[in-house]
Amino acid sequence: YLDASLRILEEQNNRYEVGLSLAELALLAKAQIGTRDEDPDTLRSQGLRHCERAIAIFRELGASRDEALVMEIASELQP
Repeated sequence: YLDASLRILEEQNNRYEVGLSLAELALLAKAQIGTRDEDPDTLRSQGLRHCERAIAIFRELGASRDEALVMEIASELQP
């Protein structure tokens, strides 16, 4: 559902909510590492891509607290 929600928010150009959804997708990828048959490196890569997009959005919007939280998620996704 998060992917569908993300597409709707992007269509509405709701940048802040897009950033939040990307952060949630990154957290989901992080939580799935080691619990699914999917390759951990693939999950890390997906999570980091979501983080990069969210960080760029939050930086653009001046949402520094959200940016910092996503940066922390990204650091936790590093191998």
